[in-house]
Amino acid sequence: MGISTCRGICKPAKFPRWNIARYDTHVYCRVCTNWSLRSDVWKKVYCQCCHTRVAWKPKARKHRVKYNLKPRRDKDIP
Repeated sequence: MGISTCRGICKPAKFPRWNIARYDTHVYCRVCTNWSLRSDVWKKVYCQCCHTRVAWKPKARKHRVKYNLKPRRDKDIP
């Protein structure tokens, strides 16, 4: 498995508001360090630019707890 880098072809979305609800409409690529809309993500799992997995949920524990406690609206979230 090689090291992934940003190719610069990604189209970043407008930065979502800083709360837990941002993961309802956006995903975060840790390699490209930008937010993308869920509808723009390739096969809903990988970044279109660097082909690495995107973050669908918060990483920090305090934010994960809030995210898991809120009611789900989408049933197709992995």
